[in-house]
Amino acid sequence: MKQIYFITTWAVALCGLLCLTACGDELEELGYVPAAIGDNSHTAAHHDSSTPSGQFNESYTGMLTVSVNGESTTPAQQTIGIERVDDTHIHFLLKNFMLADEETQLPVGTIRLENIELQPNGETVTFSIERDINIEAGDAEGINEWFGPMLGPVPIKLQGTVTSAGMDIDIDIDMMETLGQIIHVDFIANEQ
Repeated sequence: MKQIYFITTWAVALCGLLCLTACGDELEELGYVPAAIGDNSHTAAHHDSSTPSGQFNESYTGMLTVSVNGESTTPAQQTIGIERVDDTHIHFLLKNFMLADEETQLPVGTIRLENIELQPNGETVTFSIERDINIEAGDAEGINEWFGPMLGPVPIKLQGTVTSAGMDIDIDIDMMETLGQIIHVDFIANEQ
């Protein structure tokens, strides 16, 4: 019941925020154009295991849990995309991010972060980045409206660890000023 309450609260808060913003062509007149970072092509690349980023796969499928102000949803399967830029940098992609429980689904969008610096430490590679981004519309079939792009710049903090055993990522989306909420995303993928 608490999950339904906080997802419903988040949806109501988003709708209230959207009522205060311009839409469509008015956004362009105001100079707001969502920034598209990179592209959606994630071609296979040769990964040399002698380099720190050689441990990275092109994608990781694991369990994603979303918490809003400490209340968690049921973990759901999700795929995270990784694009290797060079031996010390990657791009990160979380496509079609949704706040959902058994009864309610709120389509947020796609979170894309570019040029994340890798910090190798033996068999472990860590990375972190803190940046304001524009959440992009998702491309999931049957969903025409994504709420993330309507929010404007959103503060994102991402921290991750990759080992030969898999990937662990934490994402914090600080919406205290606009929605009075902190959204925390926990993603864990184990190698098979």
